[in-house]
Amino acid sequence: MRDISIAGEAALNAGRLKQGHLIALELPDTVLYVTDYMRDVEFKGSVYKAGKVKQISNYTQTRDLTTQNLTLTLTGLDEQYRELFFASSRSFLGKKATIYRAFFDDDGNVIPFTNTTGEAFIYYRGKVASAVLDDVSPTGSVGSSTIKYTISNDFYDIESVQGRFTSDASHRALVN
Repeated sequence: MRDISIAGEAALNAGRLKQGHLIALELPDTVLYVTDYMRDVEFKGSVYKAGKVKQISNYTQTRDLTTQNLTLTLTGLDEQYRELFFASSRSFLGKKATIYRAFFDDDGNVIPFTNTTGEAFIYYRGKVASAVLDDVSPTGSVGSSTIKYTISNDFYDIESVQGRFTSDASHRALVN
């Protein structure tokens, strides 16, 4: 059972919950804050920009230790984020990603839903495992590129051996 705050219980009982995801994606030299909520949201001192999240794949929480991935598709990003893919000296792989599931009041403020942290639920936390840029815009235009991030939880590389580019099973298949 989740640790729901008094404000969270009141919102549940009122039956007027608005839900959205707040995504903090660490990139080289910056953090990208975006949301799938209908407008920009201020949360934990940062402004999460609306209109950039195209899709968040489904994720099922279990009690087992699993290596589930989540796919995050962003679109309409500024030129600086698109350029990160072409800068050879920078890497986004292994950078942290946190996705919060937030509930909003009628004024669009985040309801402090948990007693322990007094904030939104952490829906998924992991690291960027891969990214694909679908750049359909001519150079210099903004807003038509789509970036699909694969975010893996902290256990995604549990079987990997330092210095190998594949999993243990894949490596053994190559060697044998």
